[in-house]
Amino acid sequence: MLSDMFGLGTLSLPGDFARLGWLPALLIFAWFAAMCAYSGSLYQRLSLRVPGAVVFDQIGRAALGTAGSAMVYGTIYASIFCVPIILHITCMETLRQTFYMYDISPAMACLIVTVLIVPLAQMHNIEDVAWVSIFGTVGMLLAMVVVVGKLVAIYATSPPAAPTELISTGQGLNSALVGAMDIAFAFGGQINWMRYITTMRQRNKFAAAASLTTGFMTCVYLVISVTGYSVFGAGIDVHKPISSVVGQDMWSVIMNAGIFLHCIIAYQVNVNVWCSLLLQLTNPKYAQELSHHHTEGWSKRSLWLAVTLLCIVVSAAIAYTLPFFSIVMAVIASLGDVMSMFGLPCLFALKLLKLRRPVHMHISPPSSAAAAAAAAAAAAATMAAWRPYHLKVFLSNRYTYASILHKANPSDGGHYVAAASTLQRDIRQALEQQQQSACDMKASVLVGKLLAEKAKAANVEEVHFSNHKQLRYQGKLRALIESLRSHGLRVK
Repeated sequence: MLSDMFGLGTLSLPGDFARLGWLPALLIFAWFAAMCAYSGSLYQRLSLRVPGAVVFDQIGRAALGTAGSAMVYGTIYASIFCVPIILHITCMETLRQTFYMYDISPAMACLIVTVLIVPLAQMHNIEDVAWVSIFGTVGMLLAMVVVVGKLVAIYATSPPAAPTELISTGQGLNSALVGAMDIAFAFGGQINWMRYITTMRQRNKFAAAASLTTGFMTCVYLVISVTGYSVFGAGIDVHKPISSVVGQDMWSVIMNAGIFLHCIIAYQVNVNVWCSLLLQLTNPKYAQELSHHHTEGWSKRSLWLAVTLLCIVVSAAIAYTLPFFSIVMAVIASLGDVMSMFGLPCLFALKLLKLRRPVHMHISPPSSAAAAAAAAAAAAATMAAWRPYHLKVFLSNRYTYASILHKANPSDGGHYVAAASTLQRDIRQALEQQQQSACDMKASVLVGKLLAEKAKAANVEEVHFSNHKQLRYQGKLRALIESLRSHGLRVK
C-alpha cells in the first residue's frame, strides 16, 4: 500500500503550494491527510460488514442497490482505468531525465517503458508483487532524500528565486482547483484498497495499516512541500514535477533513477489492479479463480496477457498524445480519489453501519461530488486552452527571424518544427533578384511565405502568437503575420 500511494503526488506538491499559497495549501493538506486516515477505518468496517465483497461496487450494491454500484462505476472505476496513464507519463519523463545526456525522444521513451512493463505485468497475484514493491519504496525514498538535499543546497547558496505568498493571487481559480486536486491525488490510492483488503488474512488490521501509511506520507510530503516552495517561491513552474526543476547533474540522475524504479513498480501494481477489475467486470469466473491463485494453463495466461497488453497500449497511446503531468493527476483525483477517500465510503456507511450519523457523514458525499465536478471542469478547461504550436518572432533593423515551436504540454521544453529568416540563402537571393532590401517589409512577407510553406509540410495548420515583448502590430510584424495568414496558416 505504501509503494502504491507514496510517490507521484509528492513531485507536484511544491507547485501546488505555489498555485494556492501557504494558508490554503496547508489547510487543504491537513484536510486530506485527516480524511485519508479516517477513510481507512471506514473501508475496514464496510469490508467486515459485507464480508463477501471483493470489489467496491459490491459494497455499493449492498448499500444502495444498482444506484450504489453505478456510483462506483462512474467515479472510482473510471479513476482506476486512468491511473496507468499518469504512471506511463512519469516513467517516460524520469527515463528521459535519467539519461538526459542521450536526448531520448518522447516516442522512444514511450516505447522503452512499454517494452519494460509488459513482462512485469505478467505477475497475476498482488501478493507476488508485494516483495518487488519494497524496491520501489526504497527507490522513491532515495529520490526524496536527493530532492531535499538539492533544495537545501540551492537555498544555502542563493536567495529564493521568487517570494512566497500567504494566498496566491496570480494563478486564477482553475489553477487553484487543479492544485487542490493534486494534493488529493498525493493522498489518494483508496481506489485500490479493496484489492488489498481482500488479500489480508486479518481485515480488522487494515485501519491501522492505513493510518501508519498516512502518517509516514504526511511527514515526507510536508518536508518536500515546504522546502520546495521556500526555495522557488511563486516563480516555480507549476506544470513540472519538482524533479525536473532542481537541475541536472549526477545527483539528479540518481534521483530520477529512484523515481523511475518506483514508478515502474507502481505501474506494475496498477496494471494488476486494472486487469483484475476488468476481468471481475467481464469474466467473474476467471477473476474468482485468480483470487484463489488458480492461474495455471495456457488459456488463462493468454487471457491475462491480452488484458495487460490492452491496458498498457491504451495507457501508452494516451500518455504520448496528452502528456499533461499535473493536469492528468487532477483529472484522476477529481474522478476517483476525492469520492473514494470519503464521499462514497461515508454514503455507504450511513446505509450499512450503525453510526450516530454525524454531520460530516451527511455533507461529505454532496460536497465531494461538487468539488470533484468543479476540479474536473477546471482541468478540462486548462487542457482545452493549451496551444501546442507557438510562433516566435525576432525583429531587428537588419533582420527578420520567425520560427514555430511545438510544445506537447506546458512542462515540455519543446522543439522547433519550422523556421525562416532573412539570413537564409534562398530568401536573400530572391530579394537580390527583386532588388529589395532584407531590412524592409517585403522581406518579412517572404519570410512569412516560406514559414507557412514549411508549416504545411509539417502538418501545422494553426499557431499561437504570444506577444510577450509587447511588439506593436505594425510594420514588419504586421507584414509577417498577414503573409502567414494569406498563405494558409492560421495565427491566433
